[in-house]
Amino acid sequence: MRILIVSQYFWPEYFRINDLAQALSKNDEIEVLTGYPNYPKGIIYEDFKKNKKKYDQFEKIKIYRVPVYARKTGSKLHLVINYFSYLLSAIVFGSFLLKKKKYDIIITFASSPVTVALVGIYFSKLKNCSSIIWLLDLWPNVLHDLRIINNNSVLYKFFKILVGYIYKNIDLILCQSLSFKKIINKQFNNKYKDKLIFFPSWPEKINSNLKNYKYNLDKNYINIFFAGNIGDSQNFNLIIDLFKRLQIKKFKIRLYVAGEGRGLLNLKNKIFNLNLKNIFLLGWKDFNEIQNYFYSADFLLISLKYLETFDSTIPGKFQTYLQYKKPILGFIGGETNMMINKYKIGKAFDYFDDENFIEEVSNSLQKKIVINYNNFDKLLNIFSIDRQIRKINFYVKKLFNLDNTIIKIITSGSTINYEKNFILSAFNLAFLGFLSKGEICLTKDLYLWPDGYFSKRFLPSNTIKIPGRFLLKNLRLDTNVIKSLVILGNLSNNSKIYLENLLKIKVIHVPLPYGELDDFKDYIPIFEKNQMCIITLPTPKQEILANHISQVQNFYKIFCLGAAVSMSSGDEKTLPNKYANIIFAEALWRLQYEPKRRILRIIETLAYYFIGVLRGKYKKIKFEVLNEKF
Repeated sequence: MRILIVSQYFWPEYFRINDLAQALSKNDEIEVLTGYPNYPKGIIYEDFKKNKKKYDQFEKIKIYRVPVYARKTGSKLHLVINYFSYLLSAIVFGSFLLKKKKYDIIITFASSPVTVALVGIYFSKLKNCSSIIWLLDLWPNVLHDLRIINNNSVLYKFFKILVGYIYKNIDLILCQSLSFKKIINKQFNNKYKDKLIFFPSWPEKINSNLKNYKYNLDKNYINIFFAGNIGDSQNFNLIIDLFKRLQIKKFKIRLYVAGEGRGLLNLKNKIFNLNLKNIFLLGWKDFNEIQNYFYSADFLLISLKYLETFDSTIPGKFQTYLQYKKPILGFIGGETNMMINKYKIGKAFDYFDDENFIEEVSNSLQKKIVINYNNFDKLLNIFSIDRQIRKINFYVKKLFNLDNTIIKIITSGSTINYEKNFILSAFNLAFLGFLSKGEICLTKDLYLWPDGYFSKRFLPSNTIKIPGRFLLKNLRLDTNVIKSLVILGNLSNNSKIYLENLLKIKVIHVPLPYGELDDFKDYIPIFEKNQMCIITLPTPKQEILANHISQVQNFYKIFCLGAAVSMSSGDEKTLPNKYANIIFAEALWRLQYEPKRRILRIIETLAYYFIGVLRGKYKKIKFEVLNEKF
């Protein structure tokens, strides 16, 4: 596959789009359209000016560079000119540089401003190919939160229309946080819901050999380290107020700050004017030197202003901090605040009032903060680059209708291989209907059991129907591999006891709130290799959730059983066995429970099934019946 990456920044500037390009280049042909390197110091790199050809290739990646107006001092005027110079230059010069090129996908790296997406959209239309955007900032929200414009202004309304145009003309929107998805859905009334994919950043690569080369920071002090951009967003005014108070109280706490940015000069002046002796500015450091501070510090600091846009952001440094397994001190709200406190990897503070806030932070730093070090690995697993690459590959296949078109059918619970990852679901009208609708995807780890009349249309005539409750009752569980069972969804105490007696293993129940996938993603535990999962939600919610788990976790052995557990345990009265193979008998029997909802569901799934037939959706699918362990 030929992919063009559109990004104002690229190697030798360091942004995570470099890592993504490298990872994708292992299997695809990657080219990049970018500007002259000038970040972060705001001047075009001297070595680049001397030898531009040296920067035309990054490993296997071909790079096309267009001239830009450098950021210079980073003032608002210089930044505006810098942003728009790339926008115009990329379109004008890029049209000539890429004149004879053909691409399958355009991926736009949209840090700020979001107008860079117009370049990606332009080339996707010019090359007649699909377009993906990796969204790192929410526009125009960020402009309002930074008080650059108000939400009643003409400029705000213009940017909202522009952003709507961008989202409309993009095939996939990769969101750096779950909060991004919620805000976009709210802002645009779920119009782009199906395009939104959670796609966070990953940790920067660290040099583990440096662990033994720590700086000798004075251990008589609590040493806090901050690395990254120094700007208005990082809320250094609050940090200054806090450390001023700490110095007055003579607390032995020091902050080391490594980095540059538009706020550096202002920060220097405030430290000088207040005569602060507990903040040390280290300036710009190369990554290896910074790592020595990471290893030496007692706390790693992450800070963003307490505003809605920033609360929805997961700063890239958060994932990098996780690797050092040092307590994280968070002056940040929203999603990052929740992760720090929920996973007990440090202490993040909500902000309501200056005096109380500073007092709370001061007191907390003097106490021992309890850390769960195992959770660092759990979060690193969630944010790993390998997982994000699997995710983008999955959605690209879906985008190009390249999903696995072989459906694997099991005929017995004894054929299940518990050493492997898998998703098991029922092959019935509901499955076929929501497959046609596009809410269920076929993947290599998906296996089905024949459950219903409609499966007989596609399978050999001698295939026996297996209701979910029969499959459950006849499972041959390998207890040498599976040690516990996690139930996601509804589960009565009676059903829990039934499962424990039936399967002879520990049962862990995780209730899920009412709603869609985004409403209960945060409730999903990290599965261990020796755990099995049963989801008790209706189709297609259970299949959507199972697919999400397969994209973000390393281990998953999932049964999508819906109401089968409650029927097996006796919580729900079941159809007598002698009627089990009569056409529609099961569906008609269950109409006695919530008849209105079930009738509407049957009508919906039948409609989508026939739409699938008319469109030839099922003609592409091949079926493989497995009589042995998969």
